[in-house]
Amino acid sequence: MRRWTLLLAGAALWLFLAAIPALADGGPHVATTNSGASTLTADSCAGCHRAHTAQGQYLITASNEEALCLTCHGAQSSGAATDVATGIQYATAADHNTAGSAGAQLGALRAGGFEQARLGVPARLSTSTGSLKTKVTVGAAVNTTSAHLKLHNGAGADLNPGVTSNGIAWGNGANGSGDGPAVALECTSCHNPHGNGNYRILNPLPTATDGVNTTTTASVQLAVASTNALADTIITVVGHPYQVGDLVTLTGLIGIANGNYSVISVPDGTKFQVATTLSGTAFNITSSGAGGTVQRTSAPVTDSPLGLPDGNGVYATKNYTVIQRQGTQATGANYLFYASQVAAYGGPTTGDYFHRAVPWSAASGGTDDAPNGMPATVAASNQVAFNVQITAWCSSCHTRYLSVANPNPTGTDPGSSAAAVRTVASSTAATNTITTSASHGFVIGDVVTVSGINNLANTSYTVATVPSSTTFTLSGATVGDGTYAAGPPPAATVVRSSAPQTASSWWFPRTDGTTTGGTLDPDTIYKFQHRTVPNRACTTCHVAHGSNAAMTGTYSSSVPLPNGVVSDSSRLLKIDNRGTCQACHDPTGTFGNSNYNGPLPTPGVP
Repeated sequence: MRRWTLLLAGAALWLFLAAIPALADGGPHVATTNSGASTLTADSCAGCHRAHTAQGQYLITASNEEALCLTCHGAQSSGAATDVATGIQYATAADHNTAGSAGAQLGALRAGGFEQARLGVPARLSTSTGSLKTKVTVGAAVNTTSAHLKLHNGAGADLNPGVTSNGIAWGNGANGSGDGPAVALECTSCHNPHGNGNYRILNPLPTATDGVNTTTTASVQLAVASTNALADTIITVVGHPYQVGDLVTLTGLIGIANGNYSVISVPDGTKFQVATTLSGTAFNITSSGAGGTVQRTSAPVTDSPLGLPDGNGVYATKNYTVIQRQGTQATGANYLFYASQVAAYGGPTTGDYFHRAVPWSAASGGTDDAPNGMPATVAASNQVAFNVQITAWCSSCHTRYLSVANPNPTGTDPGSSAAAVRTVASSTAATNTITTSASHGFVIGDVVTVSGINNLANTSYTVATVPSSTTFTLSGATVGDGTYAAGPPPAATVVRSSAPQTASSWWFPRTDGTTTGGTLDPDTIYKFQHRTVPNRACTTCHVAHGSNAAMTGTYSSSVPLPNGVVSDSSRLLKIDNRGTCQACHDPTGTFGNSNYNGPLPTPGVP
């Protein structure tokens, strides 16, 4: 069934004749065309299939799926402007089919390239407040040092010999299940060539196969520790990978019926809330209890607008490059959605491979990466931030690579920061809320000790609700109105007196759900990890197709893969050695404010 739904390989082979008409964006990959919703006289079937003279399985016109994709998307190919082999988008498909890459180039592809990529030198500046802003410039085409896929032509020849294929979906599977299963990847593992309306025609979930079963997060059920009727939250036994916008299936939970739901809130790494629709309110869990399972069934990534077809049914070619501008959320204003908008912004060496912030040099007022025009989550309008969606999609295969927070393994360890005393700014009797002067960091169920708050005894209480990062209410307590002096010493304080339920994944280890001596056992491979949050997505540090970053340093060239094999693979990172770490971090604290390191003149915007 999977093969039928993914029948085409991902590119625009139009008639496979000597004179192939150049197609714009969409080509034979437009869902409404192939579904019959917009036409019952589609031309697209003939782009990739033959009923009686097919040359490959599933009636395709090439010997295999890769070869079919490369007919349009390989080096010097016709039928598409995007060259995934050498990592460039040409101005037109005709330019792509010009010998020696001499055709007019639009810009470097965001995903890099399978055979060559164009990641250049990094540039980093610090703002007046010390915030670090980094850009990775576009350079010359260089052979890749890592790629998601080994490419072969129709004759089986290796097209990226500098890349070693390990054939392992690193981090896939339940916690504690090893480094990951052996898998076979092809273009259609990630993309649906018939079209589906998703960003980059990504499948709802990646579908790498282990030769027996399809391997995705959807096949990994997580045990539910409990449901909390007071907070309408679901708590997993181990850290979960779910993100806002995910579709999940719940089975056997207390207080909520079996079925499919949308994740609408993720308070921390073991908790989430669901609703029947993304824009709905949290489902009212009627009673608390233990048990049940949850699994992700889809991680949709919203596409930018397809636009309108011309008189011949051809859609405007989209912008697949690293050239991006800040725009207005979901409106298209100022966003460079289409290739026709890009040419005015500097040429093929323009853009930012790192694209953590747009524009990269903004001291303030920039937005997160958003090639689809949605840098922020606006649930009421069914909009989920691009970084949230793309991280959910990537982690559907690399299950244990997503890390935010992990449960406290012992119940007694301190949190990732000391139990700081919080100054209380005010208390409000009408809403029974307490307001702190700064973010309190509390979650529902925390035990806190209060002092100096009107109408409350100086003792311990349980946090009942957390309306915001600076407000909370207490179970079984009624506060009086009050405004409190800042001190020193402060007239009113609150401090968490219980161990936190979760803490950062670089502080508490990932656990596998089993216990030894009352302590949760860790995942021995993916134990402590960098946090993944909306402004640090999978695609912040990594490209999707292939990288030319060089790991030549003494340490960077000898980092073991998760299976223990030492490798100098660039791991799809964007900067040589471990410059990707330095893009956001100065562990010495000495770089200073309003400073710059990188090529001169300072790379421009975008």
